[in-house]
Amino acid sequence: MVNPERTTAVLEQGRRERLHIGAQVFASIGGVACVDLALGEARSGAALTPDSLMLWMSSVKPVAAAAVLQLRERGLLQLDDPTNAQNHRAARRFLAADTPREKLYHGLHGLTDYTE
Repeated sequence: MVNPERTTAVLEQGRRERLHIGAQVFASIGGVACVDLALGEARSGAALTPDSLMLWMSSVKPVAAAAVLQLRERGLLQLDDPTNAQNHRAARRFLAADTPREKLYHGLHGLTDYTE
């Protein structure tokens, strides 16, 4: 279940604690947008809107986790199978661990364990 009020409260707390000046959130279920919000500033003095362009910075980790887990849902990847990076150049760079689960867990530097 999507709870935009809770998400907004957490993001606003982050603004109060000066962790960020603004944030955008978009989520869809079955291709239908259920959350599309922005709060705070894009930069000092400029309001952030859902249409504002943002740098992704370290957002690649959860995006990569989502992509890997989608492959798992489709039966194209098992989290505990050994990584065979021999045959795929991109896999050699991304999956330095022995299994996708290890990469998802150890590559997150203290973030949520996406494999649970």
